[in-house]
Amino acid sequence: MLRKLVSFALRYGSMKNLLKFGNRAEDVLLGPEFRYIYTGFPPKVKGLSIGSQSVIDASIIIEQPDATVSIGRRVHIGGKTKLITAIHIEIQDDVTMAWGCTVMDHDSHALEWEYRAGDTLAEVNSSNASGNLILTKDWTHVARRPIVIERRAWIGFEAVILKGVRIGEGAVVGARAVVTKDVAPYSVVAGNPARFIKRIERHS
Repeated sequence: MLRKLVSFALRYGSMKNLLKFGNRAEDVLLGPEFRYIYTGFPPKVKGLSIGSQSVIDASIIIEQPDATVSIGRRVHIGGKTKLITAIHIEIQDDVTMAWGCTVMDHDSHALEWEYRAGDTLAEVNSSNASGNLILTKDWTHVARRPIVIERRAWIGFEAVILKGVRIGEGAVVGARAVVTKDVAPYSVVAGNPARFIKRIERHS
């Protein structure tokens, strides 16, 4: 159903109030694994924009009605990557992301057991009532902070970028790194948790 919905939107502009693809749908290349998924509410918000000449093969998952994903121009995002938002993810111009990355701007559950103790039962009840696991999810104690990936950054395969992180301009994140803190512009980080490796010499 999701694949048909996205295809219909691209061909006929039926979701132009929800999705903005460059100047025209033809400006953006969506790969076979592209998904735009609402979880928990009807699709009634402007949740996604993609700049011209971008190649997007990711799953974009909107988990709150006012959450948004903004993708710039000439951005490449590889297959099996997931952008999961309850607030905001911004990916600026000329960013390259390999396959299998995860970018998630929230913790999904509360840190303290007392506040997440009822989460599974709530999912069961919500699913039974509406067919949707998180339609009635309580986000009160779930930490959420926006993520920004600045222009010209390169994110290696299967890297994980967590809430509140800002990846600086031209930075490189190594494969399978787990990024929990800001990354300085024109630097390389790698590992779990990601640590500074070296500076990148600028030629222009």
